[in-house]
Amino acid sequence: MQTVSGMVTVVHLSITGGGSSITVVTLAAGGAANTINFCGDQRSQFPMSQFVEASFNPGSPCATLLAIVVGQAGLTPPLRGRKSIGFGYHAVLWPFT
Repeated sequence: MQTVSGMVTVVHLSITGGGSSITVVTLAAGGAANTINFCGDQRSQFPMSQFVEASFNPGSPCATLLAIVVGQAGLTPPLRGRKSIGFGYHAVLWPFT
């Protein structure tokens, strides 16, 4: 499992030649940007201009999204392992199982 966090700057749905959907997400933090390809249509999980922390299992051609915490722009990221809403965070989306 890996975790990535940052401000959502790009969310794009791509359909592969085989008809599978991949959600391309770019997160910006600290002057750097990370782009991750998530399996399936995950667009609703990544609101634009919001801070997110996403846990996922890497894979090829796409990563499996496990859990996501969505916060407000400009706030400090949540502490690892936080399970409750608080400290400025307005939504917690529970793990995908």
